Formats: sequence, C-alpha cells, structure tokens
Amino acid sequence: MYKIKAICITKEVLSIYKISILGNACAGKTTLSQNLSKKLKVPTYSIDEELKTLKTTPFPTRQQVRHFSRELDKLMRKDSWIIEGWCPRIVYNNRFKESNIIIFLDVPLPVCMKRLHNRLLNGSLTNDIKPKVINRATDKIYTFEQHVKPVILSLMNKYWKKDQSKTTLHLTEKSNEEELIRNLKEIHA
Repeated sequence: MYKIKAICITKEVLSIYKISILGNACAGKTTLSQNLSKKLKVPTYSIDEELKTLKTTPFPTRQQVRHFSRELDKLMRKDSWIIEGWCPRIVYNNRFKESNIIIFLDVPLPVCMKRLHNRLLNGSLTNDIKPKVINRATDKIYTFEQHVKPVILSLMNKYWKKDQSKTTLHLTEKSNEEELIRNLKEIHA
C-alpha cells in the first residue's frame, strides 16, 4: 500500500522478525502491522493497546519515560514481534537497536488529518466530546510532525549508513502492501 522511498535489506537480518512500524497517527501502522502479522505469522503489539495505561504525552515526565521503557523492553525481549505505534522521543533509539526491520510510514500530514476526521466523525463519539477528542488528536498529529518525525528520520539515516544488520524502509504514498510482504518473505527464506 506504500511507495518505497528508501530500503536497505540484508538476508542475515531476517533470521527472526523484530519489526518496528513507526508513523504519525492515522498513517496506517495498525493496518500494516495486522496484515504483516497474518502473512508472516508473527505476533503484533500495538503500543496504544499494550501500553495505554501509561498515559504518555509527547513531552512525558522522566518517571513516565522510565516506566514506558521498562514495559516496552518486556515486549522487545520476546523472540519475534511486530511493534507498532509511537512513543516518547527518547525511547526511539532503543527501539531501533532492538529491531531488525524498521518501517516508517511517512504519510503526508493532510492525509493523516483527513483519516483522523473520518475516523472520529464516523465513530460513536457523542457531539459534546467530538471537538475535544478531535483537538487532542490534531495536536498529537502536529506534535509528531514537528518533534517526533525529525527524530525518526535522523535514526533512519544513522542506521541506513552505519548498521547494515538492519532493514530500514521509508515508505511514502500508496503502493502495494502485498509486494512489501512478498519481498520480506523472499529475503527471509
């Protein structure tokens, strides 16, 4: 479903799948992780679901970050996984270290906003709650674009250049998700 902007894949990387899927809210992380999970037979974990009780914000306290990091580390100690979602900025480096495949869904901001509005307006929210939820989600989308995306791009660049044991995918726009899955399976075989 995404156009591959940049890719670096090595055969050694794929002895087991440890996949991080990153991207803004409404970028398609959950959909992609669920599809990859089915096709590759790998369990998927959504940070939003698994760690939702942590109530982290784009600018969390040190205590929140430490707790979040410990809980995320528990997930990453598993043999094989797909972890999707975004987290406090300072946690990304560890996520990159533990992953052997990093997929960044770099969906344009207007597309994320349109998906957000469609998702929330078609949901079961009451009219008095909708504006508050939309404002909070909109802030989250803009915060990601301004503060989190640069961190991800910097780490992608670092691992692209210095760590050939990682597969890094920078995906933009719509493309063929089946082709992505097929390529990952062929390299894994």
